[in-house]
Amino acid sequence: MLMTGFRDRAGSPAARLVSVLSTAGFAIAGGSGAAFLLTLVSLVIAEEARPDVAAALDAAGRAGIGITSVAIIAGIAIGCVLRGPAGVLRTRQLVRAAAEEPERPAPAADRALLERDAHPFGMFVGFSIFWLSIGGLALLLMLLALGEGAGSAVEPNAEDVPFLIATAVLGGLLAADVVGLIVLRRVVAAWREEAARARWEPAARTRAAAADVARRPPERARTPRPVERALGLVADWSRRLCGVLLGLGGAVFILGVFIRQPGRFAERREFDETGDAGLAIIQTAAAVLLGSGLVLLVIWVLSALAADSARVRAQLAHADAGTASPEYAEMRAALHADAPMLRVAHILLGLGGGAAPLLLLLPVFAEVDSLGLPGWAAPASLAGFALGLVLLWITHDRTAAIRTRLRAGWAPGDIDPPAPAKTTRRRRTRIPASLSIL
Repeated sequence: MLMTGFRDRAGSPAARLVSVLSTAGFAIAGGSGAAFLLTLVSLVIAEEARPDVAAALDAAGRAGIGITSVAIIAGIAIGCVLRGPAGVLRTRQLVRAAAEEPERPAPAADRALLERDAHPFGMFVGFSIFWLSIGGLALLLMLLALGEGAGSAVEPNAEDVPFLIATAVLGGLLAADVVGLIVLRRVVAAWREEAARARWEPAARTRAAAADVARRPPERARTPRPVERALGLVADWSRRLCGVLLGLGGAVFILGVFIRQPGRFAERREFDETGDAGLAIIQTAAAVLLGSGLVLLVIWVLSALAADSARVRAQLAHADAGTASPEYAEMRAALHADAPMLRVAHILLGLGGGAAPLLLLLPVFAEVDSLGLPGWAAPASLAGFALGLVLLWITHDRTAAIRTRLRAGWAPGDIDPPAPAKTTRRRRTRIPASLSIL
């Protein structure tokens, strides 16, 4: 198979591992956020539908909210902290590639990591500032509480030990954050110096683009296959209807709760048979709308996954034929898209990362033996999370392989070149693939 001058390179094992763990951290945060909202909604539903069991579930609900809140912060911290090292490892790989293959430049999307002004530690800096402000306020309040306790005549007891440990841990984390920000300046300076050595010469990029222009097949719009179009329509309409039904269902549910109890501290209203029947209709309508929205959500995810898979297979077959190249917009989208397996990996990571902390820690902190779920629920969530990590690891190689085949058949050149280092007020325009040699 004829290869282009530009080469897509999969991440090195070290860079891939750090990137996978960073993505897993964000998935834990997203899944825990969904679990947080689900816990709140469950408490509201229990208080409305089953007031007799709402008091018993209150302790478990409060513990669940605390667990998911900590999991959200921990997941964001893991994702933001590891994003920087992943960029550094990727930079080192490109440095070696520039030295070993000076005539095989990386595509513009990879070179943007080296040529942009921003460094890969931006997320870490943002999270550090957020953590210093929120964590510093929490530490101040905890120290004030300790000061009031020390000034009182009450003797400290064993119940104060967890609070003291939490205060010390929080103070240590804040101190480590400050040290990290101080050290970061030297790390960024070293990264910029290293990134400067990985920039391919403009002449090499010009020669690679000229080779693609010389052998590129004639441009012809690719007609999507019927299955591809049908799956795309199903995914599009299910996504729209899903949002509408979930929004309406949530609004109707809140309306029913407000009619029964206008405020948290307001007295619960009691109605006659006609009023109860009308309220039951509202609750049933909310349940139907929310249930239908969840069904459409599943249909949307599955149809979008199937549509992406059908599209990638059709594009690979079109590129392997080598008789025509599609329009610039499709080439650009295809060469910047990830393998369809990535969607499955994100779903598994989100479900497992959101359910596992809740299922494993809730019985410990809420002192409940069961949540009404089978005993294999927690191991299944961990297994799903582990499977998501494996799929995410495989996706890196799969994505590079797909892009390599597309480049070999379409010869797109240096598609989507990065913006110049010094920008002006002029509006930036995209350079078509046919003019990428200029």
